[in-house]
Amino acid sequence: MKIKPGRLAIVLGLALVSGFVLASCDNNVGSDPPSGVTAAAIASNMIHLKWKAENGTGYYYIYRTQNPSSTYSYYQQTTAASWDDTYLSPNTTYYYKVSSYDSKNSKESGLSSAVWATTWVDTPLYYNYSTYSATSNSITVTWNSSTNASNYYIYRSSSEYGPFIFTGQTIFTNYTDDGLSPSTTYYYTVSALNSENVESAQSSVLQAYTTK
Repeated sequence: MKIKPGRLAIVLGLALVSGFVLASCDNNVGSDPPSGVTAAAIASNMIHLKWKAENGTGYYYIYRTQNPSSTYSYYQQTTAASWDDTYLSPNTTYYYKVSSYDSKNSKESGLSSAVWATTWVDTPLYYNYSTYSATSNSITVTWNSSTNASNYYIYRSSSEYGPFIFTGQTIFTNYTDDGLSPSTTYYYTVSALNSENVESAQSSVLQAYTTK
C-alpha cells in the first residue's frame, strides 16, 4: 500500500513525537522521591524505616542526621523498601530522608520529606540478686538507672511467668511496694520511660519475699 507524501509526513511526525514522549517518561523514572516514608523505634538501639516500593528503582539511599537543621549525610543503601538502623544510642532522636536510584538511567531522585524517631530508653537492670529489702508487708526494689529516663514503671506478679500488673511509678531508682501479705513471694519487673513517655521493654524478673 502506497502512502501519500502528506500522510507519510504526518505518520513520521507522530512517530517522532511518540518516541520523544516515551523517552521523556523513561527519563523521569527515579525523579520523584519515595513516598510513604515512616520511622519507628523498635528498641533502645534500633529504628525501623519503611516506604512505598517504586517500579524501576535499583536502590534506595538513606540519609541521616541528628540535627534537623544540618545537612543530611548519605548513610546507607538498600534494594528493599525498608531498612533497620542499628547500633544506635538509647533515648536519642534520629532524622532521615530517603531517595531512589534508577540503575537503568543512572539517576537519583530528590530526597523525601524528613521523618524521625526517638530510640527507647535502656531497659533498667537490677544491681544483683539482693536488690530488695522487705518487711512483713512491704518490699523495696532497687535497680540501675537508665540513660535519660524521666520515669520508671513497676510491675508485680504472684507468678514468675506473669501476668505482671502495673503497681506504681517513680522518678527514682527504687520503689516501695506496701500492703503486701507476710511470708509471701512476689515477682517484679521494671521499665523506663523517656521524656516523650516512650516505654522501654520490661526488665528481667526479680523474686522477692516478705518476712513473717
